[in-house]
Amino acid sequence: KKKKKKKKKNETGNYIFSDKERENFLKTKKRALRRALFMDAKIKRVSDIDTTQETFRAKLHFYLTWLATYDEVQEYLKWERQAELKKAAARKIAAWAPEWEPQLEFTNAIDIHEYGRTC
Repeated sequence: KKKKKKKKKNETGNYIFSDKERENFLKTKKRALRRALFMDAKIKRVSDIDTTQETFRAKLHFYLTWLATYDEVQEYLKWERQAELKKAAARKIAAWAPEWEPQLEFTNAIDIHEYGRTC
């Protein structure tokens, strides 16, 4: 029987990848140039329907979820360590943002009154 090796953790408690695991991950990453994006759309309200002008108003909520790349995870962990150090020194650090974020485009919208992000 082979004993499973216990995974090593770094100082922040995250697992450390072996060279082979990292190589396999990078091979997979290179094959996957596209990202999996999960989207949920909710139509909250439709109003001001004008059939002659073919216009209407709508309130929509879109919920987008996607997986971070290995590099983004490493970048976030680095940011997290820096944030802890600056917190200890009572200094503020800018919020972390991923390298890529999906953009919604409404191609035939006449006027967009409000387009905001909540997280």
